[in-house]
Amino acid sequence: MGQALRRLVDNAWQAGATTVCMGAECVDDEVRFAVRDDGHGMSAEVRSQVGEPFFTTRQAEGGRGLGLFFVRSLAHQLGGHLDIESTPGAGSSVSLVLPSEVGVP
Repeated sequence: MGQALRRLVDNAWQAGATTVCMGAECVDDEVRFAVRDDGHGMSAEVRSQVGEPFFTTRQAEGGRGLGLFFVRSLAHQLGGHLDIESTPGAGSSVSLVLPSEVGVP
């Protein structure tokens, strides 16, 4: 779980964020781990591809496109999902949402 959260934070910094906020909340039968940033944000087209293996917007900096793929795969393996909200120029919010009864590795 720690590695997944580190990857979310790392992606935020690499997307140009100067501020990154993390939080967790329990709602009903879910636990939501959220990372919000003030980075470049993502277009709808980019958001639709986030989490696909080897998709990256950072070819020049050597991004491998496996960070969010790992997080999305972990979420699915544990019965959860990723929620992504983003606006170009206004940052992003990526939430790892898991069932509250899941034993987290």
